[in-house]
Amino acid sequence: MAIATHILEALFPVLALVVAGYLFRRKGFLSEDFWRAAESLTYFVLFPSLILYRLINADFSQFEIGSLVLVVLAYFLILTLCAWFVDKKFLQLAHAPWTSFLQGSIRYNTFIALALSDKLFGEQMFAISALIVGLFITIVNIITIIAFNTQGSRAIHKIGVNLIKNPLVLTSVIGITLNLSQINIPVFISDTLAVFGRGALPLAILAVGAGLTIRSLASIETPLIYSSINKLLISPLLMMILALIFINDQGTRNLLVIFASIPTASAAYIMARKLGGDAELMASIITFQTIISNISVTAVLFLIL
Repeated sequence: MAIATHILEALFPVLALVVAGYLFRRKGFLSEDFWRAAESLTYFVLFPSLILYRLINADFSQFEIGSLVLVVLAYFLILTLCAWFVDKKFLQLAHAPWTSFLQGSIRYNTFIALALSDKLFGEQMFAISALIVGLFITIVNIITIIAFNTQGSRAIHKIGVNLIKNPLVLTSVIGITLNLSQINIPVFISDTLAVFGRGALPLAILAVGAGLTIRSLASIETPLIYSSINKLLISPLLMMILALIFINDQGTRNLLVIFASIPTASAAYIMARKLGGDAELMASIITFQTIISNISVTAVLFLIL
């Protein structure tokens, strides 16, 4: 009963914000201009401020950084190979739907992952969560950009440009560099970052709900089902196995499994639309996984807590 209450306390605020965001947008309570501005504000200012604040104040000495990097690399390599195998064996998709299927299989929603980890573990584990974010975002972008454009040097160029332009990757690098260099950050700067960061997760989760398109689920396609199985079932089980083998710290293992159980991100739709993917399929995958993940994430939390 205590575990069920703990899980409900962690999931319900996130779910409530998702539902509120969906209703606010569909009922016209907040304008389309607000949601576009909110997404930009969160992505470029609030969320980077939160990550930077937590990273520069973190103590990484207690964490197994080398093992963490190894696990994350192995996880994404195996998960990508699983998606490739499913496509070759069962789906045989054209290039555009394949890229959306791949994103639905490996990409994750950073904001939901951090909101859950922050609620479950508090600030003492948020530093390692921010490091996981940096690793996940970097590797996912490399894989998906290669999938969108496999023409050798052009793909490498796009990977570099996209990573440099990604504020979350850039912030992670800056935060870790400042932390390891042991530069004393003035208190007023740290406090300013903290103030900006407090608004990041609530606004980001509202934007997740606002981005859902229930009408896209009018027809359930096979790639949607397979990508959801990959992301919400195989992904957390795979991470659970890898973490048990290579990670000694229970808290870090739990964090990794939670990140692996999160549905795909709304940003996947933007990439599909801009880079020639199947945007309609991507919207269906995002919406379906976000809804179904309430069940799958609950099951995962029961297993690890």
